Amino acid sequence: MVTTTTTVNIASSKVYDGSALSGDAAVTGGSLNTLLPVTYFGRAATTYGPTTVAPVNAGDYTASAVFEGDAFYTPSSDSVDFSITARPISVTADAKSMVWTTVPDPTLTYAVTNVVAGEEGVFTGGLVRDAGGAPGVYQIHQGTLTYGANYAISYIGNTFTIFMTLGQMDTDNDGIKDDVDNCVLIPNADQKDTDGDGIGDVCDPTPFGNLQPLLVPVTGFGGFTIFNCNAETILRLPTGDFVMATSDFCNMQGELTEQLEEVLPEDLPVGGPAFEFGMNLTILDGLTPVTSVEDPGRLTYSFRIPAELRDRELTVFFWDITLKEGAGDWVELPAYAEEEDGTPVITSLHEEESSELRMTLEGVKKTELNRVEFVTNFPGLFILAVK
Repeated sequence: MVTTTTTVNIASSKVYDGSALSGDAAVTGGSLNTLLPVTYFGRAATTYGPTTVAPVNAGDYTASAVFEGDAFYTPSSDSVDFSITARPISVTADAKSMVWTTVPDPTLTYAVTNVVAGEEGVFTGGLVRDAGGAPGVYQIHQGTLTYGANYAISYIGNTFTIFMTLGQMDTDNDGIKDDVDNCVLIPNADQKDTDGDGIGDVCDPTPFGNLQPLLVPVTGFGGFTIFNCNAETILRLPTGDFVMATSDFCNMQGELTEQLEEVLPEDLPVGGPAFEFGMNLTILDGLTPVTSVEDPGRLTYSFRIPAELRDRELTVFFWDITLKEGAGDWVELPAYAEEEDGTPVITSLHEEESSELRMTLEGVKKTELNRVEFVTNFPGLFILAVK
């Protein structure tokens, strides 16, 4: 009787890729050299088979083959342990934000990499954020999100920010919301404004009008100011025009200057609105100019409307140096609009640019205090113009 040897050939492991890990087997001895069927079954904590169908999913398995023998050949068998390991993938939560009191929360979304093609939708569960409805920053966690046993998730979290609009904030707790408060940082419930310049008397260095020369030149704010890390920072021109920055600009430096018409980089569009007033905000992070800041950073610009223009239609232009191959051009900011839920419509500075980082967070609007205001996440040169 001839002694036989059965041999199973199969890779010891592979990373899950959506295809089966199969092997082959043969029996040899004397003149015998014959292929044998391979049987697969799970081992350890893996339940599978026994079956001749090779496994696809992640787990620990054994492949075996048996030769029963006959009158001329001895029986023999072989088995090999192998594994299909979970495929590593990266799940990165997207940053989210919403206006305070908005219901419900926006859907928590994420980006995933290294998933087998066609299996992008196999997930179950979802991300969760820290509980809370007050304005603030909350962490986004993996929660119950899983792609099943075939995938090993490496999770990268992000933040969920609840912010207040100017119409919801009352920084100085005087009962007057910031969007209509003529002195945002100092309580003045009476809103007294003797000279009618839009600046409350308690904030106005000249509450009875410009009766004496100002120490700050009319074309500047007097140098760079370090932004507050614990509250809003207001950069104000002697004319009463100002910019309010959130604490997200912490430790950056800002300078607000008046922009005169005769030194504009280029005239406003011919036949369009006429120049009324300009202000230029420069922000530095160290020595690097800042072109935009990530959500929830906000810059609220406020132009004073002269008495003779309060019944006129006004608009705002921004000088975008990135246009015309770096030569620059004017961009008219959109008017204020709201979504169905009452939150401000947010638009990119250029809708056709999918990677646009500069956003108009609240469009141009007139306030009850005879001011033109808008909110962006970017500094630069802005012109108030009369249509």
